[in-house]
Amino acid sequence: MNILKALTLTDLEYIEFQLRFILNSLDYNERDFKYLALIAKYGAEARSIILDKKLSTSRASIDNYITKFRKDEVVTGTGSSIQLNEGIKIVRESSNYIFKITLKEDIS
Repeated sequence: MNILKALTLTDLEYIEFQLRFILNSLDYNERDFKYLALIAKYGAEARSIILDKKLSTSRASIDNYITKFRKDEVVTGTGSSIQLNEGIKIVRESSNYIFKITLKEDIS
């Protein structure tokens, strides 16, 4: 069966969408992906944006997330040089994706 679905996303939503597929083997939640998308787009400035948008009220909490991402090798750098790992390629223009989904047997 073929299903065509068109999505209209902001730049930040599109980055997050891609990260969810690229990093699907990691046990990340919605907040993790939102923070990673902000880091991918804004680098070290993501900390201030997270605080400004009230996604977190503590700089220490944000730094804990960044430490976790660094341990997982998703983020590199420290301080003002924080960025998404260069091996994670994010597309920044409109694109077409084709997914082949194979169902696996449920384990009871």
